[in-house]
Amino acid sequence: MKAEKGRKTSDGKKEEAGIAGPVQIQTFVFFDLETTGLDHPRQITEISLAAVRRDQLLTGTEVPLGGASLPRVMDKLTACVRPRRDIHPKAAEITNLTNQSLRNHRVFDEDLVKSMVHLLNRQEGPVCLVAHNGEKFDFPILREELTESETVDFFPQNVLCADTMVVIKDLYAGQFKSFSLPKIHEKLFGEAPPPEVAHTAEGDVITMIKIVKKLGAEEILQWMDKNAAAFAI
Repeated sequence: MKAEKGRKTSDGKKEEAGIAGPVQIQTFVFFDLETTGLDHPRQITEISLAAVRRDQLLTGTEVPLGGASLPRVMDKLTACVRPRRDIHPKAAEITNLTNQSLRNHRVFDEDLVKSMVHLLNRQEGPVCLVAHNGEKFDFPILREELTESETVDFFPQNVLCADTMVVIKDLYAGQFKSFSLPKIHEKLFGEAPPPEVAHTAEGDVITMIKIVKKLGAEEILQWMDKNAAAFAI
């Protein structure tokens, strides 16, 4: 039987998906999708995940470019996917992914899902998927792909999810005119993300991690502890 979407009791505890709370999430799996476009049904053309332990987000190794810091320890998975429908010309222009360039890649299938599950299962729990605008974009698209490819049963039902756009709007509403990932990065670091990583799934994942650490990871992680929902399918 499939788990129902996570809910909270009157004392703030989460009942579904085997989660008793409030919880302290131990691993945050930042993920991003590139897709065939905004028109339904949308399909994945690229997926990237980076699993980061809580303690790594609260510390880190300094790297160049505006004083941003990235965790040294991350488990990552990035894969291109051949969609079963045509990629919209505008999406192809933005992502530089075309039906032609992806023609020899495999579709969203059992092997890809198992690779994702292996990554998730290797992490210390509780585990939380983190995506920017995830509630309206990444989470429902991933659920749709899992359902359409008949791989739903492979995906663990005790995984949580949280949307960094929602978090930032709640905690830092007065600091930004736009809550798009590039605009937040530009506001914090004085420049847009580098062109070579813009509109790539892995580039957006790294941008998310940099933004979380720059804004103040401890406050954001505590928000997710309280507000993350079950990624139920």
